[in-house]
Amino acid sequence: MTSLDACLDELQAAGFVVIPREVLGFTAEETAVVHDAQLAELDHRYKGWREDEAEAHVKKSLQGGFLGVQLLPELLALEFDARVETLARAIFTRLQGSPYHDEVLVWLERSNISFAQPLRARMAQGGALPHIDANPWAEHPMDVNRPYDKERWEPKVRVAGLHDIRPMEKDRPVQAFLALTDCAGGPNAGGMGCSRDRGFYEYLRTKTPPHGRNGHWGKLTRVYPKPGGQKLKSLSKEAQGAINDAHAKALEAIEYPPYRAGDVVVWLRETLHAGPKDNTSGVHSARMYLGMLPNNPLNRHAVGRQWAKLQDGKQAHGRACDRSEKVEGLHTLLTAGQRWRAGEFGAAEVAAGGGSSDPRAASDGQSSHSTSNNTVPRDIDLFDLPVGTTGLGFKNATAIVNLKVPLSDNLPAGTRTFVKLGEAPDDARFAETCSRLRAELGMTSTHAHIVWCSPTIDWAELAGRANPKWANGVRKRLAKAMSESSRQGQLPAFVTRAFEGIMVSEAPVQVLATTPGAGFELLRVLLFRKCVHATVARRHSHLMWHDHSRSYPHKQQPTLNLRYLGIADTNGRNMMVSGLGADDGNGAGSSSADGPVTGVQILSVDENPSSTGQLAASAGPSLQTAQTIHSSVMGAVSAAITEHPEAVAGFIRALRGLELPLSVTVGGRLAAVHAAAPFDDTTLGVLDAGGQQPELKSLAEQLSRNPRRPVTGVKRKR
Repeated sequence: MTSLDACLDELQAAGFVVIPREVLGFTAEETAVVHDAQLAELDHRYKGWREDEAEAHVKKSLQGGFLGVQLLPELLALEFDARVETLARAIFTRLQGSPYHDEVLVWLERSNISFAQPLRARMAQGGALPHIDANPWAEHPMDVNRPYDKERWEPKVRVAGLHDIRPMEKDRPVQAFLALTDCAGGPNAGGMGCSRDRGFYEYLRTKTPPHGRNGHWGKLTRVYPKPGGQKLKSLSKEAQGAINDAHAKALEAIEYPPYRAGDVVVWLRETLHAGPKDNTSGVHSARMYLGMLPNNPLNRHAVGRQWAKLQDGKQAHGRACDRSEKVEGLHTLLTAGQRWRAGEFGAAEVAAGGGSSDPRAASDGQSSHSTSNNTVPRDIDLFDLPVGTTGLGFKNATAIVNLKVPLSDNLPAGTRTFVKLGEAPDDARFAETCSRLRAELGMTSTHAHIVWCSPTIDWAELAGRANPKWANGVRKRLAKAMSESSRQGQLPAFVTRAFEGIMVSEAPVQVLATTPGAGFELLRVLLFRKCVHATVARRHSHLMWHDHSRSYPHKQQPTLNLRYLGIADTNGRNMMVSGLGADDGNGAGSSSADGPVTGVQILSVDENPSSTGQLAASAGPSLQTAQTIHSSVMGAVSAAITEHPEAVAGFIRALRGLELPLSVTVGGRLAAVHAAAPFDDTTLGVLDAGGQQPELKSLAEQLSRNPRRPVTGVKRKR
């Protein structure tokens, strides 16, 4: 299977790419649910649209194929899906040449249906003419640090030539859609076509006068085989011929790729593209557009305008005949974080005629923190502190709290949660990703979520309740995090369901070592932390390598020739356990092909990226990568290897098969790790052989031993 990294290579090389559904994890089944909702809304909104004698207004509304159904719950869930956000971050990272750390804003997009014949003819539906969703002759590069000046660029009285240099109202580096149905490819299958002529946009910008621009067409630039206009007519016949040839070449390079339901089609904003010429496939070709925007002043103002229009019951996007919006229940449909990304934070300022300031910046007044005035909430608005709440650590702000508001479907209001403030956004995102990966592997996991908020709770005082010495450390940590935050007055809060258990370091050693299945569960956690710990990203000249707060361009890269991104400080305090002492009633737990059947749960916690020094110290095969774990407990880990080699091999293969997202490693897989124990083919061979072979016992000893303890009988040099 291809990787996301390879897909982004193709995007940059060709200007467009079809990302297979397996890469991002979409399925045909879940896209079918969205498509069914799309069709049901069509039936509700345009009664009789399938009939031969559909009413004229229905035909006019559906001619363009763009449907005003972007506020359906099924479509909104797709717009804000974590997989879409992961894709956006990967794309923005690749295009800007350094890791993208900020929020991904959301342009609430439309769905589209390209009707199949004969309905297509009855609706008089035609595909979009070849065009570019950008203006080559506007200011270059685009100024993203100020809001779009609508009064200047869209005056009520038309100004001749103004549209030729009019900039785009938002910064949209790529466009994309998720396919809701299969498409066989080709110009007559109902799909979209993109040109492989990567130099055409730059040619237009630098070698030709403005043309293909018309205010009545919107903000796009149309491309014809023989373009017209007064500016081109003033050129020599030879110059006009050269321009015509360039247009013809770019148009001939348009390809209509095949794709499946669940695939994502992405194209750069400079890419010439077009709708289908026809649809003779017998299938109404459906897709859901994805509105991924980087966070900058231009886009914050754009989504603020979007939200203000939705609140006022006005048409937010597109032509009046293309769509209409339903605005009821936005607070029910979207979480606080989703509303922020869709522009709720800036709607009031846009409505008041503002927009030049940063809507994320909090003022000194109390009103800047209120949840009722379209800004990011305070922590006290999100979290309820039960009587007796205390801090849990001496560094970050941590506590067990109850949610006052829902953060996601899996974290409804009232949920008892663990919350942490003080980590960098990347570290919080890393921990969130680890939680999801553990769930994919069938390991103990709790649903995690990140929400930005303004810290007003006295977290240092809470820490001091547990230990007076902790208060100052938490206070300093939060002050440092606030000073380095990309959002004035705000921090990311890492929130996850509370886990009822105790730290492995506090568990009775003999109980932990002898409870059936505990050793195997601990082994899985240690393998997971070491596997992710040893994951390497592919090197790219456009990427920066990060070591916590430091950045190294390639010419300044550290001496390690591989960049590892993984989990630091694996020890008994960073694993929690519940269900100790449980067995099947006779003191010996039962087992299956996947390992021992047990009631023991061990949760990996405090998952942060490793530093270079930590990586160097844990490069060997041992699963003890940081502080020592009690020898009796590691003895149970060793026994799990020798007693369940087949299950251990299966888990390692599952780890090797993980496709790690950008938050763990930039588009990388585990290929480089496979050459070293315990994830290499040699280790798997020993495990597959099983039995009483000495190699299996030796492997178990290597993985469970303390790498810092000298081998018996060998004197250490001083």
